[in-house]
Amino acid sequence: YAEWEAAYLASALTGFGHQVRTASLRRAPVRSMGGFTLLPDCGLEDIPDRPEGLILVGGQSWRSGGAKLVEPLVRRAFDGGAVVAAICDAAGFLGTIGLLNQRRHTCNDLADLKRWAGERYMGETLFLPRQAVRDGTLVTANGTAALEFALETLLALDAAPEGDIRAWYQFHKLG
Repeated sequence: YAEWEAAYLASALTGFGHQVRTASLRRAPVRSMGGFTLLPDCGLEDIPDRPEGLILVGGQSWRSGGAKLVEPLVRRAFDGGAVVAAICDAAGFLGTIGLLNQRRHTCNDLADLKRWAGERYMGETLFLPRQAVRDGTLVTANGTAALEFALETLLALDAAPEGDIRAWYQFHKLG
């Protein structure tokens, strides 16, 4: 997983008084692309049926067979009205399961998404070439947009008053 893609968001959520829990396919140590080892708080089976938000961090594992194990959880969260936020290849994964066909979205590369998802992806007219896109409870971002991803996800979650969120963003963007 690409730990840097979640760093701003996790620290902001914690700073605004929210609990952040990490999950993986198994409750076993996971090594990040940057070399950090994380012991997830829980496995997929431990995630509540109706989470407030589900944050999917990018990384190379989204293109593996194990990613399909996440699909039922993502669908439950999405259908239940939870905020589902995905960055980098996690956003592309949403295209492979048809969740980008009805909402505005972005990802790393439209041509790659179309090749990867094939006929399951029919949302090309809703694709926006932006760093991050929020459409209701869906947030997507490309892999270069960790800060913009955090901003849009915090706003979607209503994690703090909007002015506080925007001030947090401006501080981290501009110093």
